[in-house]
Amino acid sequence: MTAFKEEISIELVERIARELHLDDEFVRSASEGLDGMELKERVRHVAQELRQVLPASWPMVLSALSALEGQDLGGLGGWPILQVIEDGGLEHPDESMAAIRRLTSMFSGEFAVRPFLRADPVGMLAVMRSWTSDPDEHVRRLASEGCRPRLPWGGHIRPLQQDPTGVLELLEDLRDDDSEYVRRSVANNLNDIAKDHPARVVEVCGRWMEGVSRDRQRLVRHALRSLVKAGDVGALAVLGVTEPRLEVLRFDVTSDVEIGQPVELVVELDVDGPQKLIVDYRVHFVGKKGPRKKVFKWSTKSVAAGRLSLRKAHPMVEVSIRKLYVGEHRIELLINGRVLGEATFELSRSVTAP
Repeated sequence: MTAFKEEISIELVERIARELHLDDEFVRSASEGLDGMELKERVRHVAQELRQVLPASWPMVLSALSALEGQDLGGLGGWPILQVIEDGGLEHPDESMAAIRRLTSMFSGEFAVRPFLRADPVGMLAVMRSWTSDPDEHVRRLASEGCRPRLPWGGHIRPLQQDPTGVLELLEDLRDDDSEYVRRSVANNLNDIAKDHPARVVEVCGRWMEGVSRDRQRLVRHALRSLVKAGDVGALAVLGVTEPRLEVLRFDVTSDVEIGQPVELVVELDVDGPQKLIVDYRVHFVGKKGPRKKVFKWSTKSVAAGRLSLRKAHPMVEVSIRKLYVGEHRIELLINGRVLGEATFELSRSVTAP
């Protein structure tokens, strides 16, 4: 799989130069050192070099960039264009926000709007709320995604974390949007808010479940995922999940696992009557600076009385963003948010012959 950073490439620089009628000097300066940079460093570098060759007047900058409206620069290719506005548009908020709205279908403007929201949360939320009725689903999604209080890679917006009222009002306008792309963003926004205001999100989701459609059911389930993993009683109740009535007969995991192999989980339950069960598991990893933990989904189902057996193979594979360390790892069995079992396994690294 091609790394994300490879999408901010010399070929992209050449494409931008062609579309904006820039000379070879821009291509040379924007390409210089690019191969040795990581993703966000590449984005900022290309944006900075682009700003150097655009007009001094900000309205003329936006006019020049508008030539890219509707262009497909591929994947992350539009990010440096929006980065130019993110870096330099604060002194002209109205024109800059309008430009972000126009260009967001090329690459989502969710990062570009963040400085404007930090500078004027109330005013910019009013602008973004007007976007919730835009005919373009990319713009409607931006209205939600851009004001997430804890947007990944976008930094936190403290005023929205402290008081999410304006964000919640905006999300009300989008809860039944025709686009799954938009509704997914609404759910992610609510999940962000739940980390600071769990009771408010539970109240909103409980109200939204009245006369609910299947689309909104999916939205609410996704919005409550972090609270469900944490065993929040209110969130579980919204989803029709109550205290589990069962006995755990067996919860076993593979005792010795090498990095690269899966750890096998087996659970056997004696279920006391019909009920809905959300079965997850929490892995306590050995970390470089101490233990770290993460909850993983296993199974969600409505069950009848009797025996229930579940099996799961969890891969213990290293990826670029997660390094594994040898030692004793612990796994907890979570059913309807309750810890109902735990087991340990020893993780080792295989020794290959020289």
